[in-house]
Amino acid sequence: MSIDNNLSAEVDTENLASDHLEARVHRKQMRMAFRMAKEHGHELRHVRDVGWFVWRNGCWIPDPKDAPQNALIQVKQKAMQEVARLNGEERDKLYKDAAILDTANNINGTISIAKALPPISASVEELDPDPFLVNTPDGVYDLRTSEMFPHDRKQMHTKITGCSTFGARDDGLWHQFIEQVLPDPDVRRFAQKILGYSMLGRVQDQIFPIFFGESGTGKSTFLDSVHAALGSYAGLAPTTLLLATGARERHPTEIAGLRGQRLVMVHETEKSQPLKTAAMKNMTGGDRLKGRFMAKDFFEFTPSHTFVLVTNYSPTLDADDDAAWDRIRVVPFIKKFRGEKDENVNLGHQILESDLPSVLQWVLDGYELYEAGGLREVPQAVVDQTREHNQKVDDLTEWINEEVAPAPGQRVLVSAMYEAWRQWAKPQSIPPGRKNDFTARLERRRYRMETEDRQNWVMDVALPVTDSSEIYAGWRGGRPSQCGEQKVNEPGF
Repeated sequence: MSIDNNLSAEVDTENLASDHLEARVHRKQMRMAFRMAKEHGHELRHVRDVGWFVWRNGCWIPDPKDAPQNALIQVKQKAMQEVARLNGEERDKLYKDAAILDTANNINGTISIAKALPPISASVEELDPDPFLVNTPDGVYDLRTSEMFPHDRKQMHTKITGCSTFGARDDGLWHQFIEQVLPDPDVRRFAQKILGYSMLGRVQDQIFPIFFGESGTGKSTFLDSVHAALGSYAGLAPTTLLLATGARERHPTEIAGLRGQRLVMVHETEKSQPLKTAAMKNMTGGDRLKGRFMAKDFFEFTPSHTFVLVTNYSPTLDADDDAAWDRIRVVPFIKKFRGEKDENVNLGHQILESDLPSVLQWVLDGYELYEAGGLREVPQAVVDQTREHNQKVDDLTEWINEEVAPAPGQRVLVSAMYEAWRQWAKPQSIPPGRKNDFTARLERRRYRMETEDRQNWVMDVALPVTDSSEIYAGWRGGRPSQCGEQKVNEPGF
């Protein structure tokens, strides 16, 4: 009996005897809770700290508000129908037990009991447990064997793709489109492998793909189509999840929303807004995450998602971290469709309406490509684009090239170097970071450091200087001493 259907006039009397025996042990709220678990346990689940789920069309979907209440109303209606067929003490007991469901307090109390009873009660770990299974409207697709199996409630799928693969074509609109927006076959194949890898519900490769291109290059239409095909397996995350300086702290609901997703897209960072390196590494590292939903307690889960950043700008990082750049792969969308924006939008609508199965099949085929060769073979265009972005956003290297001169035998105070860097970065809205981080970045560039008289020096370098009579302005006002030392006049001295 579904909680969406009207109650049948036929009463199931098969289990009445067991219910009567149960009534000797459980009464009132407890009895009705056990009845709810027995009659609706096939279609209701409650996960502590997450919420209610209801079985719909091959998937356990989050219940927006009232599925347990509707189920309990049906429990009461069915009990009252049974009352009419009973006699004596059993009739009186069942009537009294069912009648308590006339008040909101008793309804809520009964639901609180029922959600702790099997089979309704479930844990976070029970949700979407097999990373190799992909739930579709036609059944469950196994990435390992490329086979489709019937839906199974016990597999606890809480996500489902937006379409089936029935009707997928190799010569349809989707394939025509991707050959236009990604004309380089190696780049196109690499993008397919990235999206195919994202269908694996666990973090296996520590990778942070960036789909980069100016407006009008088709990347939004490309990813909108993928998003629609993947359905609830794909999601959007706010940029605040990865932003650094000036951004608010990540809200735990943003973390909680990642549970069970396979592809998570972050659209458009503002120009000059750096990504928080630690957050990016944390989100792509595979370690367990901790979040909570509104009015819920915190829970932990193992990440199943792959992040993809979609941007028009070269991203910057808040720290110079080679390990972070080792994870980044910039997939370039370079073909500009000038004056064809409307046609591009119309093509996207046509794909969504008539060729979405081809998109899903293309992504699933991408997993087979990934399984065969991984992501180790990176196209030269992706290597070049990633290197170009690294160099473009490496503001410290730009400052060094402009302002720091090799000077064997000379040295500069670290504090002077940092102040010079800070004054250079400030008018360009570049976060300078802490002095300790600045020092670490210099050391990673193999600058030699020495400590003398509790002062830290950068060896064999010099900063530009002006006449010592100038008023302090960053590094200006300092000059080499006779022994090759360069200091900066401190403010107020």
